[in-house]
Amino acid sequence: MKIHFVCGNIYPHTTGGMEVFNYYFIRELSSKHQVSYSAYRDAKIEKATFFHLHKWRPQHLFFPLHIFIHFYQLPKDTLIVYSYSEASGLIWFFNAFFAKLFNLKYIIINHWGATPNWKFSFPFRYFFKNSHKNIAVSEDISKNYYLKYGIKFEIIPPLIPFFKTNQLEKDILLSYNLPEDAFVLSFIGSLKPMKNPNIVLKAFALLGIEYIKTNNLHLIFAGEGVLKKELEQWCFENNLSNYIHFLGIIKKENIPEILKITKIYIISSDYEGTSVSLLEAMFNKLSIIGSDSVGINNMIVHGFSGLLYPVYDDKKLAENIHFLVPDKALRIKLGENAHAFYQNNYIYEDFIKKYEKIINLEE
Repeated sequence: MKIHFVCGNIYPHTTGGMEVFNYYFIRELSSKHQVSYSAYRDAKIEKATFFHLHKWRPQHLFFPLHIFIHFYQLPKDTLIVYSYSEASGLIWFFNAFFAKLFNLKYIIINHWGATPNWKFSFPFRYFFKNSHKNIAVSEDISKNYYLKYGIKFEIIPPLIPFFKTNQLEKDILLSYNLPEDAFVLSFIGSLKPMKNPNIVLKAFALLGIEYIKTNNLHLIFAGEGVLKKELEQWCFENNLSNYIHFLGIIKKENIPEILKITKIYIISSDYEGTSVSLLEAMFNKLSIIGSDSVGINNMIVHGFSGLLYPVYDDKKLAENIHFLVPDKALRIKLGENAHAFYQNNYIYEDFIKKYEKIINLEE
């Protein structure tokens, strides 16, 4: 089967969940199929062919133009895979139009966790209506689009293969210039407004410098984004730079190291589709504190498989951290329950089988 992914950004150049998912999905399918992809930068995926997209402005005109050129070069029996997220309706309309023009079937994988609010819905409806299959990465996404626009989805979570590291915890801590006895809290993801890393910073500061020192707390941010400089400046101004660490982009292969030294994993987003990072934290039996938001509160049961706090409530987040830090037994229990939820609901082999049926046009 010939398959072409329309990506835009892609891992390892961008570390969002959708970009990571596309990278590993392309890599998986390339072992069995003839796969190509359109992206802004070459992900250097073995056996997959790269088509270069340029970030020319205005994007809603030049992006479709590039796609037209790429589709013209594809074999006529190629299946197109779109990863849907927030973008201009014109982009999605022309993507669908060009696929029809070249008689190419396409499927849509919807990663966009926010409730859709299309002021002019025709381009989006046209895009979804002409798809061979609409897939949502979470039940919440499927429900929101169906209730508001009547669009039906099959639900398939965005799984990637997870691994654990055999490295010793003390060696990993040393490699990141952290004390051997550091109590690490981790935030893994893009440093952008909807992820609310600033709330995590404020909550950490609310613990108080004496509490931070006494418990040797260290907060790690693994990821890049538009807020990074602002967050670093805030840490400097609040004398917390020795306890808060911005690691930048961490290769997915090295994330198991971060999780190995993590005692508490924090996810603070406005919303999520199905968070790959959260799934990996569950896989690693970590105690989790998450915002009580769509895409998180359907995966975490407060007090059973993690703790939840109201979105933007830095004080409640600080209380949850303060509650978990001294209680090792509770952290272990929450982590084990989260792991059991992952094992019961997210099986990578089943995920691949579902997509193979769709890709082979059996469904």
